[in-house]
Amino acid sequence: MRNKYAFFLSLILASTLACACTASGFQDRKAIIMLDPGHGGNDTGVKGPDGSTEKSICFLLAKKISKKLRDNNRILLTREGDHNPDPVQRTAAANRGKADLFVSLHTDGSAPQISGIIRIIHLPPHISQHTDSGIWDEGHRLHREQSIRLANSLAKTMENKNLPQRIRIMEADLFLLKPLTMPAVLVETGNLRSPRDALWLADPDNQNTLAEAIANGIDRFIDSMVH
Repeated sequence: MRNKYAFFLSLILASTLACACTASGFQDRKAIIMLDPGHGGNDTGVKGPDGSTEKSICFLLAKKISKKLRDNNRILLTREGDHNPDPVQRTAAANRGKADLFVSLHTDGSAPQISGIIRIIHLPPHISQHTDSGIWDEGHRLHREQSIRLANSLAKTMENKNLPQRIRIMEADLFLLKPLTMPAVLVETGNLRSPRDALWLADPDNQNTLAEAIANGIDRFIDSMVH
């Protein structure tokens, strides 16, 4: 399976690393934003005590964020329905679509007593490398500082919304983010195994508030790269 990933990634990255888009072109065109609602299909992700699923909440959030951003940007989604692209398909869609930034949406699956935390995750400066698919590690390298700026922008706009959750920016060696040739973060929107977080995430008004905060953070990041 890993060899299959290595083959596809060699094709993807060969065509994208040389022409990776940067935010400096935003003033001349709409930004291309890739939203990645996690899981899908038979992979429900985390299940909440109320029966809610990570795949459904993330998809709803992605559609709400898309609606708030689409007037001034071009929005792409890694999935438009209830199916589960694998990591190579998700990153290939972003790289081949020449996305300018990538935001993956998930929920946490920690112990039920842990609640009230939103995590914004970017790659650390030093990451593990797979001996049989080193090409997998190359895509992100030129964009790590921009990924940190994107994470900070999202955290700022979430704080401005006075969300009840604590906002934490973290580093993690995430397989999904490594081949992406643009600024990229993964957002864990809450712990779906926590009854408190599950109830909050299931509320449409709260979903709208969170989606607006994320959309504002993306806009803020784009503006910062233009000016």
